[in-house]
Amino acid sequence: MTSDSAPDSAQLPSPSPSSILHACSTGDTRLLQQHFSALAIHPPHPLIHYPSPPPPSAPPITLQMLSAALASKQPATLSSLLTTFPTTTLTRPLLTLATQHASRATFAVLLAHDPSILNADLGDDSTPLSQACACADDPGLALYLLSQGADPNKGWWFRLSTLRVALVRGQRLEVIRALVEAGAETGEEVESAVREGREGDLEVLARAGVEVDDSGGVGR
Repeated sequence: MTSDSAPDSAQLPSPSPSSILHACSTGDTRLLQQHFSALAIHPPHPLIHYPSPPPPSAPPITLQMLSAALASKQPATLSSLLTTFPTTTLTRPLLTLATQHASRATFAVLLAHDPSILNADLGDDSTPLSQACACADDPGLALYLLSQGADPNKGWWFRLSTLRVALVRGQRLEVIRALVEAGAETGEEVESAVREGREGDLEVLARAGVEVDDSGGVGR
């Protein structure tokens, strides 16, 4: 047996819930699989869920493990978990967590598991794209979602259109341009920018390829 081989599950101590969640958070898929072997959890395995409160020393519920991997941006662990629990439904809280902790790699794993989430309603008419555009620190997720065909005209964020969200949150020019090229409706946004004197937004829209005439009309 090499040093990289998993030990016999009979030799493993019963893992604690915290140790399992720690493996999910740190991306230690080898240790996670050892824990699963010790608990006789093998794919395909039914979802783990308990009545409240859970039994003592029981493994964490599937949702907790997925949340730990998402919050820590661990795509390999996330993929391993979805393989182990293939009937997982990607709930609104999970998808919201994925967009809040913007990561193209982890969302790609989720999208491979369930392509229907691309334009999913995450509550209050928001979508993964509108929420991703609200995360100005990382444009990667918004650009990835657009590259996969996300609808720039579906979804809102606090009553703002996806394009307006991107402008308000100071998204990079490449995101604004990608929204425009994907067909984001620009007419109303240009009119409101002219009406409210938002010259900065008009300049960004123009640099993104939107033609604006002197009266605020849209040429594109």
